[in-house]
Amino acid sequence: MKQYPQALGGAPAGRHPSRTSKADRHFWFGILYAQVDSTDGARRALTRAVELDSAGTSKNTAIALRQLGFYDLLDKK
Repeated sequence: MKQYPQALGGAPAGRHPSRTSKADRHFWFGILYAQVDSTDGARRALTRAVELDSAGTSKNTAIALRQLGFYDLLDKK
């Protein structure tokens, strides 16, 4: 498995999260970006996932917020 870079590169352009409003897609792209150490990409995707699920109805939103908090802690060092 662990073919994260290929997964990001092989995503069809029409399914890239910037072209959809589904919070789950942004969340999973954020996780993929985090796996390949692309902090900026992960932040953008996870932030968008949180914005789209403003009511916080998804468990993924909680995970996204936790990851974004971790990135904030890294910035403070």
